[in-house]
Amino acid sequence: NRRQMTLIFPSILDQVNDEKKHSMAGQMTLFDIAGDDLKSEFEIRMPEVDEFPREMLLTFEKEVLGVYISGHPLEEYVDVMDKNVTARSDEFAAEEETGTARIPDGKEVVIGGMITEKTVKFTKNNQAMAFITVEDLVGTVEVIVFPRDYEKYRDLLTEDGKVFVMGRASVEEEKDAKLICREIRGFDEGKKELWIQFPDMSAYESRQQELFDAISDMDGEDAVVVYIAAEKCMKRLPAQWNIGVNEDTKSALEDIFGAKNVKVVQKHIEFGRKRY
Repeated sequence: NRRQMTLIFPSILDQVNDEKKHSMAGQMTLFDIAGDDLKSEFEIRMPEVDEFPREMLLTFEKEVLGVYISGHPLEEYVDVMDKNVTARSDEFAAEEETGTARIPDGKEVVIGGMITEKTVKFTKNNQAMAFITVEDLVGTVEVIVFPRDYEKYRDLLTEDGKVFVMGRASVEEEKDAKLICREIRGFDEGKKELWIQFPDMSAYESRQQELFDAISDMDGEDAVVVYIAAEKCMKRLPAQWNIGVNEDTKSALEDIFGAKNVKVVQKHIEFGRKRY
């Protein structure tokens, strides 16, 4: 895998450089005169390590090639984006035929994606503001964040940060439209529900106490929903059983009830202004 190759890369370079030095000096090395059996002992071997995490792998692809090859960092967030986004980046692109973007000037929308660029500038009053580029699965949108909003949301404005931005479209002729920021939310700010499936009611009743014991120390604000497959019914547990949904709690419940029976459902994010 690519992580293995990255780890042995320096050793390969060192070996090649050493061979060149000896060759230029007219010297022979042990590797030149050794038999095949002995040579195998000097070969550089791949370390036993797993591949880079998917998101890191994609980041490296973009850095080196300028494009993603094996996927996109936002693919796993399609569900939460579908619940919150009201406009995609391609609506902001100026069209060849008309010279303007499809999105109407002044329309308030929510876009979502990953911050790929950020430029901070200062106004005449020495207040910081930002120009950020938000990339979704089809393109990019430039977002203007004025000083008041920059101070409020600056902690979210990090490169590779995944955000939803609510704002007003600014459209000019012969240019891609921009978004004037009014509100920013992180991808993880929406409420979640954790659904646990049981094959039938008797299975749920027999494991109910096991479920309560498992979630008793997972304090949080996310609801737990029980789904009974045979009866096709659901039961939302009382608020006292709410948990904090994260990778650790999800993994712990998957170990107990099976990965196919545990699912996290992301709810839409409430913005301060009217949602469009």
